[in-house]
Amino acid sequence: AIIRKCLRNSGKGNRLARKGAEQFRASRSRSP
Repeated sequence: AIIRKCLRNSGKGNRLARKGAEQFRASRSRSP
């Protein structure tokens, strides 16, 4: 949800948001 809000605020940060989301997902999956 937070990433989506950031993306909406950025507007043209699609690729950056996508990369960030992937990293965040990996970090979350890595952590218990």
